[in-house]
Amino acid sequence: MKRDIIRFFKSVLPPKVWAGLKKITNRILLFTWTDVYFYYDADYVKGALKDMEWVEGFCNAIKEIFHPSSVVDFGCGIGVILHYFEKNGIDVFGIDGSAMSRRYSIMKKGNFLLYDLRRRMSLEKRYDLCLCLEVAEHIEERYSDILIGNLVRHGSTVIFSAAPPFQPADCHFNLKPYEWWIEKFRKYNFEFHPQLTDAFKKRIKDIPKIPGYYVNNILVFQEAPCHEQTG
Repeated sequence: MKRDIIRFFKSVLPPKVWAGLKKITNRILLFTWTDVYFYYDADYVKGALKDMEWVEGFCNAIKEIFHPSSVVDFGCGIGVILHYFEKNGIDVFGIDGSAMSRRYSIMKKGNFLLYDLRRRMSLEKRYDLCLCLEVAEHIEERYSDILIGNLVRHGSTVIFSAAPPFQPADCHFNLKPYEWWIEKFRKYNFEFHPQLTDAFKKRIKDIPKIPGYYVNNILVFQEAPCHEQTG
């Protein structure tokens, strides 16, 4: 019923009025349960198709530095990154909470799971590389530990990026400094890897048309070795 109401108002309201309504509701829902369907509609998710020139260079950089044979992407959207890996014979799996992302996905539907990232999940499989790119700021702070737990459960290396303070945009609910996320990962025995982070940033910074927030916000984490206590 709620989704039918959303469809109705979107169909009858002028685009500018609809956009303004979403911005106002954005502020209100900071303190409630954000409706994924309301924000990440067809217009939002199809925006990823407007400029994909940077994706190939970005994925090639990942291949050169991390050499993954399998990749999982939490918050994959329509799958522009995973689609490239998929075409190159890499085992991929994408998770996203938007039904519109699934509808307009350009990757194989069998490699896409529609799932709310604010809920704990276990795929009973670990991947060589876990991605979560510009997603965490879209999830309320109270679910951050669930999100990070989901990431570290599914890979020993995580490429992560999230909008910091002063990078506002529609649907941004949790803007935190990089150090805040570093401490979050440390709780799960995942350490920030500055050398890999710098190497990756250096490799991607000159890719034509790559969004600047990817270059600025990228953090690479790796699972720290467990040391057995003796004596």
